[in-house]
Amino acid sequence: MTANPSKKASYFYHLDRDNKLCWLGDNWNKFAIENKGGEKVLAENLKGKSLWSQIKDDETRQIYLDLVNKVRKTGNSLRVKAYCDTPALKRELKIIISPLPEDGIRFESIFIKLTPRKRLAILDKDVPRSENFIKICSFCKDIKIKENQWKTTEKAVDHLDLFNQKILPQLTHSICPSCYKNLI
Repeated sequence: MTANPSKKASYFYHLDRDNKLCWLGDNWNKFAIENKGGEKVLAENLKGKSLWSQIKDDETRQIYLDLVNKVRKTGNSLRVKAYCDTPALKRELKIIISPLPEDGIRFESIFIKLTPRKRLAILDKDVPRSENFIKICSFCKDIKIKENQWKTTEKAVDHLDLFNQKILPQLTHSICPSCYKNLI
């Protein structure tokens, strides 16, 4: 089953001063299961682990580190627009990164808009994958077509003729120039 949170669903987690996950909200496990995250991303298995060990690509990890450091340095919250899409649902969310006592950090992800769409196999974790990779932006979910050219997931699927491929490429996360500019 694909996750379909209510329009104002919120998911929380806290980091300690060492950037280790020290608290995850009550509905975390439900969200993790609905999104096929597996047991490794259940709250009891994440507590005490570094947030950075959970972010696979270097670019996204560095952006999150920069955002966390900025919140700690200024003492002010930051708001970031992002997407957490499923194959059949475009899910726009707002991430609020806030300071906590003792150099802790609070992340709140709030779903603000849910838009059904034609199913995109490229976003399905259960679809067989080739050895090839394509980059997808960690924030807006645009896909890199060629150097300095990114398109929405739907347009990239058409442009790259992904509907006619028997085995789809793997996705690797990155950050598009537009999101990078807006975040930094």
